[in-house]
Amino acid sequence: MVLSPIGRDGSELVGELAGSIFFGFYISSATRCSLILWDRFKTNQKIHPYLLITHIMLVLVVTMRSITGLAIVIPPVINQTYSHAWTWSPILIFAECQWLTAVLISDAFVCYRAYVVWSRNIYTQILPVFLLLGSFALAIFRTYAQANSELGIQNISVYYTSLGDITTAFAGTTLTINIFNTGLIAYRIWTVRRRIALRINPSNQLSNLVTILIQSAALYSIVLLIVVIFLNSHTDLLLIFQDIQPSFIGIVFTSVIISVSQETESCDANNSGSMQGHLQLPTELDIQIATTTRSESVGLSRS
Repeated sequence: MVLSPIGRDGSELVGELAGSIFFGFYISSATRCSLILWDRFKTNQKIHPYLLITHIMLVLVVTMRSITGLAIVIPPVINQTYSHAWTWSPILIFAECQWLTAVLISDAFVCYRAYVVWSRNIYTQILPVFLLLGSFALAIFRTYAQANSELGIQNISVYYTSLGDITTAFAGTTLTINIFNTGLIAYRIWTVRRRIALRINPSNQLSNLVTILIQSAALYSIVLLIVVIFLNSHTDLLLIFQDIQPSFIGIVFTSVIISVSQETESCDANNSGSMQGHLQLPTELDIQIATTTRSESVGLSRS
């Protein structure tokens, strides 16, 4: 569902305000992520390309979406016109394209992340990849439908109904991709960490749970579910969640990048320390833990 200018007025103001607040949190998270990646580069540590590329793309898209959103809502307030362009206007199409791009980036990231976590088992991503291709096609189709000003002028009701149906299909496909991959990632991390924790620190279950919630991007799946519910309930809250979604995507997946990078750094430090401690003879438990960490956790931290 996409609201007309009258229905969008209040929701866009609230949505962009909330989006700006979330963007402030994202800038803080993105800055921290950039510093971590830069430190790894300066110390000649490996930077996983998919983490770096995702970070750069999110910074560009989320920042541009925030600027565009403010450019949409501020001029009417300054001019005291309190009216917005129609949905098929170029600036709104541009803003929606940025939203679609942010969603597609997150979909691609979570697919590749699940692929890495499952030791690059391509069979785990057959269904998600097909869904991702479908999501990309729906994004193009949705942009075309939004730009169909002729239909909007001739029959506004059909225009918004068609655009709303495509948006619902796109959001539903994205939700399916994220729930499927979130489940895969969470299960894999939980089983590997639980196996290691039982040997090292059995009381560290809470820390494992927090790590799972962060690295599996579970919170984002919850937000997607809320968006789909609002799409079907035709509520003005949809635009608010849609406006904050790009910044929320940036926060969630930047947190994933930070968590993975820090875990990789910790793993590198432990491996270096183990190599330097050559005077200590490895016990059977040490060998088991090392084997588990290197073989089972390779997808979790070293991708």
